[in-house]
Amino acid sequence: MRKILAFILIAISFSAYSADNAGIYLKSNMAISPEMIKKYASGANIEISKTETGSKFVISWPDVKITINTRNTWPDREVQLNGMYNWISSIQTGSSDTKNLLKLIPQLTNLTGCVIEPSYDSSGKAANLIKGLATEHSGVIFSYQSFYSSQGKWLAGSHLIRSRCKCITNACSRTCKPLRTLQAADARRCTDASRGVLSH
Repeated sequence: MRKILAFILIAISFSAYSADNAGIYLKSNMAISPEMIKKYASGANIEISKTETGSKFVISWPDVKITINTRNTWPDREVQLNGMYNWISSIQTGSSDTKNLLKLIPQLTNLTGCVIEPSYDSSGKAANLIKGLATEHSGVIFSYQSFYSSQGKWLAGSHLIRSRCKCITNACSRTCKPLRTLQAADARRCTDASRGVLSH
């Protein structure tokens, strides 16, 4: 139980200071480079700085900003991976996607935190950058309390968002708006908002 709680607290820390957040769990040891950022962030202003634990990238467009923090090492890797595995195991649906995700978890080597301000943009720039970085590292994405493939396919996670999404009959609330814009679809697709949030 403590391992599950440790993972949940880490996940919450991604969302403590911003409207939208994502964690990219990496399978490759290859560092995230300025060239890699530029590849998926066309037209953006990019600022790079060193931190005590790795590097910080601030990628800005007129309507959205993403701050990406990388780590040189992952000192609590075992605790987080065990927490992830136990949490997903406790909520899994038995689908092949979930089973494959559980097999992937022990292979993850590092993680990167992303803060998206003020939220995911409707044109998909933020989502495409995050998916691009995940693709480069054969990684998975954690956002909205769910895991997604590098292509944005829902793999496993919480269905709480579905109950909070009121787009079927009402105007989108602040909670639901990012889900709709990330999907780039009409409001009806919010009925299954917990599946495919990043599929722009």
